[in-house]
Amino acid sequence: MAIADERVQARALYAQGAEVGQIAELLDKSAKTVYRWRASDAKAGRDWDRLRTERRQKDPYVVLAILEERFRALVERDNLEDGAYADAVSKLDGVIHRIRERIGDISNQLAVIQGIVRWAMEHFTEQDVAVFNRVTAAYLEHLKTGGS
Repeated sequence: MAIADERVQARALYAQGAEVGQIAELLDKSAKTVYRWRASDAKAGRDWDRLRTERRQKDPYVVLAILEERFRALVERDNLEDGAYADAVSKLDGVIHRIRERIGDISNQLAVIQGIVRWAMEHFTEQDVAVFNRVTAAYLEHLKTGGS
């Protein structure tokens, strides 16, 4: 795998929440190399921490947890008029329900993709697997941003 591809893969893994040591181990590089890539990318305007934060903000599980917390806070409030309260609770409940449905859809699709990836790892060349990983990552990002 080319160094540029490894750096892109390292950046993607970091954005997904992997730690530098884990990335280094997965790519068979030293942690120092991964830290150097991260610093070099930061100088070029590609901040890995910002990418991680942006990805986390789009994570449907994180969004769902935030909405559920707001729902609990809303239910505990006493100062809303009955009509406004019922409307707010109903709207928020609807949003939470739709996100839960969407998460279920993504989880099912992810399970299928993971099965395909396992099969591909056994049958494809290393170069084919690298291409497949990029395509899979792009498809998952498409799903998480509301694509179908």
